[in-house]
Amino acid sequence: GITLDGRELDSEVRLSHVLAARPGNIRVSTIPAAANCDVEPLPFVSGPVIIDWDPVTKSHPTIGKSGPVAVDHYELVVEREEPKLLIFSVTLPPGVTRFEVPDGFIALGDAFKFEIIVRATNGNQTAVESCFEVE
Repeated sequence: GITLDGRELDSEVRLSHVLAARPGNIRVSTIPAAANCDVEPLPFVSGPVIIDWDPVTKSHPTIGKSGPVAVDHYELVVEREEPKLLIFSVTLPPGVTRFEVPDGFIALGDAFKFEIIVRATNGNQTAVESCFEVE
């Protein structure tokens, strides 16, 4: 950072909290999710569009302390970027790792990005995103 008088601030921090691992084994309508949205071709699915993942029970493998994780809830965000940004978001309890995106939302486009956010009971969160296309 920079102070108001132009001096540069430099510091180091060490995370001391347990952070949830990212959701794994993510599938879109039984097809493995793309590792990132730059992958060509993106997974191509037909309806119904169901996004599911394995429950998160462990800490992040490289960031923060290791230990068990208690998930408070998951948040699934699905968005269509073109021609106009539209967003669908749902909060899911910790035992729910599967959601069928409403057909009415999927009917609005053919390319979608989604994000799964894991919110732990300690207040920390991690997220993962991917993309898919529909027929």
